[in-house]
Amino acid sequence: IASRDEGPAIVPGKPEESTLIKRITSDDPEIIMPTPKSHLGALKPNQIETLRKWIKNGAVYEAHWAFVPPVKAPLPTVGSNHPVDAFIRDRLKSEGLTPSPQATQETLVRRVYLDLTGLPPTLNDIDHYCADTSPDRWQSLIGKLMASPHFAERLAMPWLDAARYSDTHGFSIDDHRDMWGWREWVIHAFQRNQPYDEFLTEQIAGDLIPNATPAHRSCRRHLNDELHRERMHLEHMLPKSIGSMVNSRIKSLQKQIEKVTAMMIHLKVKSVSLDQAVELLTTTKSVGDNSALSLLVAMP
Repeated sequence: IASRDEGPAIVPGKPEESTLIKRITSDDPEIIMPTPKSHLGALKPNQIETLRKWIKNGAVYEAHWAFVPPVKAPLPTVGSNHPVDAFIRDRLKSEGLTPSPQATQETLVRRVYLDLTGLPPTLNDIDHYCADTSPDRWQSLIGKLMASPHFAERLAMPWLDAARYSDTHGFSIDDHRDMWGWREWVIHAFQRNQPYDEFLTEQIAGDLIPNATPAHRSCRRHLNDELHRERMHLEHMLPKSIGSMVNSRIKSLQKQIEKVTAMMIHLKVKSVSLDQAVELLTTTKSVGDNSALSLLVAMP
């Protein structure tokens, strides 16, 4: 890659000329990577061999698959009634395998109930499906389950988990809070198939929407509650040092940043180090130019 005083880190096709290989295979504590000070330990032989083969084969680098726009693949030419099954059957064929026998009707009904609602079917549900002789009974069952409020609850669960939904603070100074309103708002948003951009906008800044309704303000409350919890901490800290109070404030805002980015882009985004921020605020004469304060005033 880029030239360095000790040579390029990677020379495509030439692993022994690559500084990367020299460093990870060195016995010199001043050269070996990772360094002994990192306490990460040396790479395992199979890991070194993987890097060696990669460089020997040209060191081709591709973006992480999660950031590559998906491209529609051509449908395999195997007999199947569903596109997904076509890909599965094609892979099984390439591996010299055959599909398992089809599950019983009772098992299929149980699977679809658990997948779509998270709840098992009753015996009456199973009997009703098995007694149905219409050709579209499977599609009808799926439509029925997707119209159920339990389907929306099932869809809402990952979102509530990512947002760390809870009806309690979970601290020794635990205080009552009614967060079920936001939970119900999320469930109803899935139930009415609300557009994703509106879904995000209302949760981040629902109270700023022109002519905001009580529902708009309610869905914004989950993020605001972090600030409410942080204010409780500040009250209990008084008359402690300004450093402790700022530390608590930054920690609360950090959680908001992590929560929003985890839900939106499925990445964990970290802000400034708490220790560094507190050190900046407690050792500088002016706090107007440091990054910690910028973080505080930048967040709502």
